Amino acid sequence: MIAAPAFAVTTGEAEYLGGTVAGTANGTIGALDTTAAEKLVFRYKPSPTIAASTAATSAEIEIPYASIQSFQYSTEVTYHIGVLPAIAVSLVKKRMRKHFFTISYTDLSKTTQVVVLEVPKDEPKVLLPILRARASQACGKVAANFCGGTLPH
Repeated sequence: MIAAPAFAVTTGEAEYLGGTVAGTANGTIGALDTTAAEKLVFRYKPSPTIAASTAATSAEIEIPYASIQSFQYSTEVTYHIGVLPAIAVSLVKKRMRKHFFTISYTDLSKTTQVVVLEVPKDEPKVLLPILRARASQACGKVAANFCGGTLPH
């Protein structure tokens, strides 16, 4: 019952789980680039069929911080094993969790897009403060330390 996740994202990776961005397959593994001051970039290798039709060796989703309407950080238990096994496991070790970011933004053609990304367990400590600082308009009247969700202690 207790095993390492076989397909978990690792440090430096992110997985596009789904959303409304055309041409990006669900389950695509890539990397998040937060170094640009004006945009968040998810870079990935396109699927072989898309790469053949476009002659592209890499692709990216650009999310301008100024056009982010909302973002949400959440976690979910990796394995659902039932109440009694969960209690037994929690006595021995902490249960593994998956970490997700859902970002809603407006693209260059003024269309609302949604991206759901799974990130490694240490990434939210970096990405959440960056989004709070650079996409502060998405926080509205919510206190800055609660905007987008809270980090587990």
